Amino acid sequence: GEGRSRYGMALAELLTEVDLVPGICRVSMGSLEPAVMSVPFVEKLAAMEHLLPHFHLSVQSGSSSVLRRMRRRYTAEAALEAIARVRSAIPEATFSADIIVGFPEETEEDFVDTLDVVEKVNFEQVFMFIYSRNIEGNMLSSAMIFFGIIFVAFALFFFIAKLNSEVYTKTNSPIVKRELYFDTADFYNIKNVIDGNDYKSIEKFKRVDEGNVQLYVLHSKDKKFAALQLLKYEPFDFIPQTDIKIQEF
Repeated sequence: GEGRSRYGMALAELLTEVDLVPGICRVSMGSLEPAVMSVPFVEKLAAMEHLLPHFHLSVQSGSSSVLRRMRRRYTAEAALEAIARVRSAIPEATFSADIIVGFPEETEEDFVDTLDVVEKVNFEQVFMFIYSRNIEGNMLSSAMIFFGIIFVAFALFFFIAKLNSEVYTKTNSPIVKRELYFDTADFYNIKNVIDGNDYKSIEKFKRVDEGNVQLYVLHSKDKKFAALQLLKYEPFDFIPQTDIKIQEF
């Protein structure tokens, strides 16, 4: 624990120096262990001007007994305390996490503890993994992963197909799919426009070839109806920031 704290402070000092580099627009981090996120560490992060307030945590399990068998140097309670510490200092902070299920000797109670942590934290995104010593040699785990991927792929396919159908049936016009990108500085303005159903105002925002804010649009070719969803780039992926809304223009 003490070694992790020293490492955390060294990392915080480095991030503080990076934050001062001219031209820096955003400073973000990858996986963090809860043991790193001490009070001084969080205080230094909260004082940064260009910090991306998203934290990806290596939680792994919500059961302290499972974490102990994993030889992790923190407990589930410590993880929750670290998250509360960050939220207190950085109210706009969001979190994602890695979770492993099916670890050897994991009980139903352990699994329920993990669900409890996920519900308490309300992660923006959770990366789920099925435990396997050797995926190549474990046919059951391989089959579960394969069919899980197939299920997700079909779910996404039918989800997009449903949106297409909803938009198409409004006008019987062909459907156009678009991904528009904007600068991060315009994020809240665009979100307010979508939340306020003032979609035509989106045209006033300058688009860029690549940006951290994406507007996913399915619209009829005659531009009378559209389905829109705002996404924001967090570590590794674009994360939905609004519900999908269908609007008549």
